[in-house]
Amino acid sequence: MPTASRRRMFFKPLADTARRVTEAATPTAEQKRTGGYIGRVSRMAMACRFEIAFPWTGSEPAQAAALRALDVIDQVEQELSYYRPGSELSRLNRLAGSNPVVTTPRLFRLLQLAETVYRETAGAYDLTSTPLSDCWGFLQREPRVPSQGSLQDALARVGMHRVQLDDRTGSVSFSDPRVELNTNSIGKGFALDEAAAVMREHSISNALLHGGGSSAVALGSCSDVRGWQVDVQHPSHPDEPLARAFVRDCGFSTSGAEEQGFEAEGKRYGHLIDPRTGYPAEGMLSVSVAAPTAALAEALSTAFFVMGTAAAQAYCANHPEIRALLVPDAGAGQAAEPLIVGFRPDEMEVLT
Repeated sequence: MPTASRRRMFFKPLADTARRVTEAATPTAEQKRTGGYIGRVSRMAMACRFEIAFPWTGSEPAQAAALRALDVIDQVEQELSYYRPGSELSRLNRLAGSNPVVTTPRLFRLLQLAETVYRETAGAYDLTSTPLSDCWGFLQREPRVPSQGSLQDALARVGMHRVQLDDRTGSVSFSDPRVELNTNSIGKGFALDEAAAVMREHSISNALLHGGGSSAVALGSCSDVRGWQVDVQHPSHPDEPLARAFVRDCGFSTSGAEEQGFEAEGKRYGHLIDPRTGYPAEGMLSVSVAAPTAALAEALSTAFFVMGTAAAQAYCANHPEIRALLVPDAGAGQAAEPLIVGFRPDEMEVLT
């Protein structure tokens, strides 16, 4: 995936334990204050650290499953990377503008999910929006306000409606050869879901998997009946927790744009762009989402950030399996006031 992570760490998994991690070949264990031990394995992938934590018994099955799950994350990166010329996604981007391309079942499943979220969010989530990030200079890490001409040219290449998925053949085609797909906004979550499937296949039903501290999958509930503890960082004060979530058997993801934004002529612009207008989204500081899968949570946290509070609440009302922590931008000098949507009191608590 990218050479540098596009999502900073927005939450701290396992906040009640000391943070000691190791590379995948050497699992470690540490004692929890609530009793018992937590084993961990980790590995760098997709320009961030992926970590798997599980109740430590000293037995080989959990360790072996976690190491195999990390191998699968490597495989997913090789398949979905926008930045690797030999990836399946890069092959698709090269060829699908000319002829339908039969792709791997894994990539096709991801694209089906992305197309569904695109449709259900009225285009607020869009895997084809990379030309806009490029236009604003975020890809080069040299952000700038683009000219209207370059912005309109970029918008002309954006839109998942230009991507056709043939469910019968598993093929993908682009109606415009200039279209490109980029899975950065869903790839970590999707990789975590694939890794979690490996854990389940090995009969491991209690674990927390996260990528870069912004997306996670919780299996079971650790030693707390409420779930695995995840502290959501304050969007304006990264060293302070804003809220505490307890998640179990679901995906979780947080999106924000505070750190990667820039200012121009007295106005601040974030890196999360509304693909419908071409301009950086406004009105939100951060969004956290719990969903049945990490891929869906990751896609929706981005979409909700773009959509804003009212539309995000409406989406959750129509999809009761989706829960969210919305942090609107109250304006300069005003304290953030989080809005909890769908979480029970024992699942999410605001700390500040």
